[in-house]
Amino acid sequence: MEELVRPPPPTVTGHSNYAVSQKVDAYEDGAWWVGRVSRIDGEDCLHCHVRLDISGNELNVPFYRLRHHLDWRDGHWVPPAPSRAPRPRSLSATSSKNQLIS
Repeated sequence: MEELVRPPPPTVTGHSNYAVSQKVDAYEDGAWWVGRVSRIDGEDCLHCHVRLDISGNELNVPFYRLRHHLDWRDGHWVPPAPSRAPRPRSLSATSSKNQLIS
């Protein structure tokens, strides 16, 4: 049964740098929650605003309750694969004729 329990992710000590849109884990209410940094307060990053993936709620989290997000793959903690932003859709020639220009 012990082999079914993941070990904790590696510990990171000291102050980490975070960037807006970065995937992070935020510690809140006794658990780690996956989200993305939506805003950073001050240049020293004492607090980050994190929008949680599960609920969309935004938390104001001190840096010591944040960690870089890692995924558990093939028995190892690894950085997440880079996310690909969706491509903007272009309008077809037919549909663009019907668009109002303001």
